[in-house]
Parts: sequence; structure tokens; C-alpha cells
Amino acid sequence: MMKKSIYAINAKTNQLKAKLARLIALRRIEVVKEIVKTMRSYAIFVDDLRVGFTGVSEYWGQPKEPGRRKLPPVISKYKYPANEQTWTGRARVHRWLAAE
Repeated sequence: MMKKSIYAINAKTNQLKAKLARLIALRRIEVVKEIVKTMRSYAIFVDDLRVGFTGVSEYWGQPKEPGRRKLPPVISKYKYPANEQTWTGRARVHRWLAAE
């Protein structure tokens, strides 16, 4: 069994990595050509792809939101000392606070 130095092993590893990168680049070109051919056969344009990635179409505009977003809990700002009722400062003013 031959003993190889770490430098020889690293050199071979770098050669293999470079070869792999070239093969991936060539395969990528082939795949892109296949994609373009398929897009042409179905009359799909680049703008149509935007809908698939972002959900936004130039023709139809922004997608509708499914509903209101949930708001985080709010810390109370006011406290009624008689019965420990609280109010956050949002919405209608409570009767006990309006009376004061």
C-alpha cells in the first residue's frame, strides 16, 4: 500500500472538486434548456413565474390576506383601585374611568 502525503491528497481533492463544479455547470445548462423548451410548449412567460414564487401577478395584483393578523397582548395602562378592573387605553373608555 502506498503512503500519500497530505498535500497529494489535498491536490487530488481540489481536482475532483473542480471537475464536479464543471459537471454541475454543464448539467445546469442542460436543465435550463429543458425548462425553456417546456415553457415555450406551454406558452409560459417569465412574468408567469413570478406568481409561482411570490404569489403576486401583474395582471391580478396582490393576493388577498386570509384574515386579520393577530395582535400581541397589550399591557394594561389604567387600573381601577376599587375592584381591580384594568383598561389598556384602547377601544371605548370604561365607565369607571369616564366617571372620574
